[in-house]
Amino acid sequence: MLYDYGFKLARQAEMVRDGIQEVFAYIWERRANLAVAESVRAYLLVSLRRRVLHALAQQRRRRENHEAFELVQTREYFSPEDFFILQETEAGEQSALKQALQEIPPRLREALYLKTYNGLSYREIAAIMKVSPQVARNYVCEALQRLREIWASKPEGKF
Repeated sequence: MLYDYGFKLARQAEMVRDGIQEVFAYIWERRANLAVAESVRAYLLVSLRRRVLHALAQQRRRRENHEAFELVQTREYFSPEDFFILQETEAGEQSALKQALQEIPPRLREALYLKTYNGLSYREIAAIMKVSPQVARNYVCEALQRLREIWASKPEGKF
């Protein structure tokens, strides 16, 4: 059950197996301090979901950093200063986006994350969030609309 659920989230078998192992290792290491769960099944699914989504986010960041490095390496005319400016600009944009994401409600942010970073369908998002597919679609659309409004309301360079 855990593997099937994790594979739906990540579509990466090894990452899912590692996530399951980490969940059980965490439970074992902290067994003396953990409260009794009302539903063990739900606790395990939520724990695995958090681990897999975190691993996907880390993987995405590593890939983006590698791609930026490759871009700079393929263009011999970039100086080290150009590379530093590129990194600073990207870091500023990422920081601004993170800040904007923090301004939208958590449910909208979660739906947007599942759609954009994991490429899940609205039906899959609906199953994870326990809503209808139409509500999942509405969440993603509303999140994008709010991000556009937040971005438009900020003076350039003042995010």
